[in-house]
Amino acid sequence: MGFLDSIFGKEEKKEIKPIVSQHVDINEIIKAMEKTGANVGGEFGGLNLVKSLPLTNDIDVEAGRTELMKGNIVIFRIPNEILYAQNKERLGLLLSRTKQIVDTLHGDVNRVTEDNSKLLVVPAGVKIVKE
Repeated sequence: MGFLDSIFGKEEKKEIKPIVSQHVDINEIIKAMEKTGANVGGEFGGLNLVKSLPLTNDIDVEAGRTELMKGNIVIFRIPNEILYAQNKERLGLLLSRTKQIVDTLHGDVNRVTEDNSKLLVVPAGVKIVKE
């Protein structure tokens, strides 16, 4: 087959390398967003924004709903005083209300950090891959 290889070229075996996911530190992204306060895209450029919001009361949940309706992605920051409070009922109500809104708007929600202090909420058309 050496003659045919010289005409058609030798078939090269391509090495397929697995895609290795890189660790993204969401805390660094949030700090950079808060530090600059810059809006990139969204209402200004026709692109969606990633908004970092606190999750402490029903007003914060409604602010998240408004952002989802605009097509923006929301990262809720849950402060330690709510996350580690003796009364978990308040956190449970906030998370339940958030989940209800996300389901109504056909979005998706998932925790971002192991300590559950960050909650990622995405609008309809975006799904979170849960590992």
